[in-house]
Amino acid sequence: MQTTALRSAALVAVVSAAILSSPAEERRNVALGAATETPQARAWQVLTEQSQNKSSTRRQAAVTSLSTIKLSPKARKMAERALTDEDASVRETAAFALGQMGSKQAIAALRKALEDDSSLVRFEAAKALWSLGDHSGRSVLLNVLEGKTSPSDGTFHTGLEYANKKLHDPKGLAWIGVTRASSAFLGPFSLGLVAAEQFTKDKSAPARAVSASLLGADSDPESLRDLQDSLHDSNWVVRREAAKALGQRGCQSTISDLQQLLEDHNEEVKCMAAAAIINLNSQVASGKAHPTSAPPIPETVDRASTQ
Repeated sequence: MQTTALRSAALVAVVSAAILSSPAEERRNVALGAATETPQARAWQVLTEQSQNKSSTRRQAAVTSLSTIKLSPKARKMAERALTDEDASVRETAAFALGQMGSKQAIAALRKALEDDSSLVRFEAAKALWSLGDHSGRSVLLNVLEGKTSPSDGTFHTGLEYANKKLHDPKGLAWIGVTRASSAFLGPFSLGLVAAEQFTKDKSAPARAVSASLLGADSDPESLRDLQDSLHDSNWVVRREAAKALGQRGCQSTISDLQQLLEDHNEEVKCMAAAAIINLNSQVASGKAHPTSAPPIPETVDRASTQ
């Protein structure tokens, strides 16, 4: 009788395990796991996936967003790995990002980048090192200053030719100059070209993008609401800058708004929203975030259509 009971119990256990491991149950478990995933975990997942994407444009978007994440060893290591990317535009963006992060732990990796085959990468690495207090890239900057070499070799000239053919607009070309001079706004030159092309389709977009970027340092509740509103702007550059600004504002109630952008069709916006969520979670952990909330934002805002 005892043996029979033991066999029956074993059979029940096997059947139960089979039921629990059924495809339907597995799908439910996966869905449950996704539902309980934290915003920060999802944000890191987005950045990791994009940084490893086959598309160099997507990898560059991820690295650009990393530039806004300060004091994060994980973000720094991801950017350092990008310094060895096969695509020069990604390596250039990585050097830029490391300079923006302000971590002196990146100096060793940036020094290696001074030997890069691309003049743009070497120039960005020298600039990043200088901003970190390391002058080992002095020779690169001096050669550019003396006209012996130029960061406008190759890629830069090709980019200008493309811009000249594509934009057909002196104002658009002037905007490229502005964004290049203020690289902290739109990043390296290669990204500035893409943004400049977008601006020709929406004449008021540059002003909206700059405004969103600057309002990241503002503390007024009205500007917070406007930034939330701009997360649904028709222009992806404006959405990206609004996401970056909200990551700087320290208002944890905007995390739910930023989460929606993790599904944005534009990889630049998606990655910047992920970086903003990571920044806000870091501020919450350090006690620097603010719980201030703002009224709900409308689902769709197409300001370009009102011009």
